[in-house]
Formats: sequence, C-alpha cells, structure tokens
Amino acid sequence: MRRLFDDSSIARSKLMRNQPQVFKLLVLLVPREMKLEHSAGVKAMTHEQLEVAIEAFRRCSRRELVSKAKVIEAAPESVALPAAARGHQAQGAKE
Repeated sequence: MRRLFDDSSIARSKLMRNQPQVFKLLVLLVPREMKLEHSAGVKAMTHEQLEVAIEAFRRCSRRELVSKAKVIEAAPESVALPAAARGHQAQGAKE
C-alpha cells in the first residue's frame, strides 16, 4: 500500500492504467493527509509478540485453506475387465 502513494510509484501508474476503477476506489478510501511511517517491524517485536503474530497467520492460512477445500464423496466401484483373446495372448508369449 505504501508503494502506491510514493511520488514516483510504478505500481500506481500501472494500477491507474490497467484498473482505473480500482485506483479511484483506493483514492477515496485513503485520507488526504495520511502519513505513512516506516517502523522497525519484526525486529522491534518481542518474542511473545512474534509468537502471537505467527499463530494468527497460521489460523488465517488454515481458514483460507479450509474454505477452498473441496470434499468429494464417492464409493469405489469394481470394474470387470474384458478377458483377453487367446490368440492375442499366444502372440505375446512368442515374442
């Protein structure tokens, strides 16, 4: 998101060109005087904070996987294969 609002953003120009409706929506959602600041991110987190963040990520990814999973209910069927012709078997044995 931060890259979209930099002055020399390539991502913003691509979005404006390829999906102008989406760009207009994003512009409406972001306040005019919004300031984006960099933070230390993961480096500044304590061990407990990291564990909580990782667990939250795992829960989210599991939920997404479960929502995309498809259940197939089927019972196996036995299929009878046709018997091979004797002449064909005899040729295969000679070769």
